[in-house]
Amino acid sequence: MAGPSPTQPDTSWQTGATTVYKVPSIKISQCALLAISWALFGFTIAFFIARLVVRAKYYNNLYYDDGILFAAVIFLLSNLIVVTIMSDDMCMILRVTAGLEMPDILTIMPRSTFYLKCQFASTVLFWCNVWAVKASFLAFFRRLVKGVRKAEWAWWFTVAVTAAGFVVAVITCRISCTSFIAGEFAYT
Repeated sequence: MAGPSPTQPDTSWQTGATTVYKVPSIKISQCALLAISWALFGFTIAFFIARLVVRAKYYNNLYYDDGILFAAVIFLLSNLIVVTIMSDDMCMILRVTAGLEMPDILTIMPRSTFYLKCQFASTVLFWCNVWAVKASFLAFFRRLVKGVRKAEWAWWFTVAVTAAGFVVAVITCRISCTSFIAGEFAYT
């Protein structure tokens, strides 16, 4: 009989009300994760530069959507830098969680706290990146709908919904993560 899945409790380890879940092993190394991430960022830069070259050559002009997309690239770069900085702590936590490493009692909590703070920053930067790409599309479509009354109303509605979605995403993340100190619960 096969053992329990990662989402099913291993009842042989139950003690009182606490259930221990088996965690699958790490599937990708830290080095591979960072190499793939930076390589894909390189592709992003190449496509962004190609876009700018095409716009400059064939349209003799850059538009607002290009500037907004540049902001998205900066958000992506910032997110990748944060991920690179937190990758040591992230992998240490994954190894400890998977049972592949015993935690160093003196450093696990500060490193976990640092990881939590970096993870929050990474999440917000990721959302800024995604919503900047959405804003770039909206800026592109703005030029298409200019002068068409019903399409302009639909565009403004889409802008409002998109902006509200971004605000809600950032606020709910901050509300759900009430404390960025490992082991501290701020629910009072």
